[in-house]
Amino acid sequence: MLGTSGQVLPKTCKKPTALISSPVSPLVQSPQRDQSHFAE
Repeated sequence: MLGTSGQVLPKTCKKPTALISSPVSPLVQSPQRDQSHFAE
């Protein structure tokens, strides 16, 4: 996710990013929101 990583492997970063943006997006957001509430 770092700029250096994107420059070294732009294709590899695009693949996981697209997958995370679509299917993992809702799954990742759910736990993150729960943790946020607990943190507060």
